[in-house]
Amino acid sequence: MIGRRNEWSRLARHDADTRALWRQILPTFESQVLGPSFEAMARYWTQHFAAPETLGAPPDQVGPTTIVLADGTHRQIDVLAARGQPTDPGDRDVLALGAAKVGEVMGRRQLLRLEEARAALGPRAREARLLLFGARFSPNLLQEAARRPDLEIVDLERLYHGS
Repeated sequence: MIGRRNEWSRLARHDADTRALWRQILPTFESQVLGPSFEAMARYWTQHFAAPETLGAPPDQVGPTTIVLADGTHRQIDVLAARGQPTDPGDRDVLALGAAKVGEVMGRRQLLRLEEARAALGPRAREARLLLFGARFSPNLLQEAARRPDLEIVDLERLYHGS
């Protein structure tokens, strides 16, 4: 992390090679600062700016979650939008599941992960939309999204201007 003592001492030197230091700490910065910030933006957009057609209905709750798949592995989900106010979160209808990645090209792999998570949630998520948030998308994914009503691409333009 950038706050570690050895980076601070290297930065404080008058002859510091800031470009080399930045290249070294960039992966940590992306995973511990940019990634979580982008995920939070995706959740905020889903709660406040997604058009009703995007989710199928206004969400009552939006947040991150962890889903246990059929094989027992855990899947982190950046965005889960649900409808309903029952005391047991497992009884809510899932409107959408989303993945938000700022530093990579979104493609088939992220889509498959969301499809597996939706299947693991069973009937309450059968109609859930799949949202992919990112800055770059593979051409194949964009073509697939154009054909699928359950798949929404949320690029930076859409993220910053709503819909």
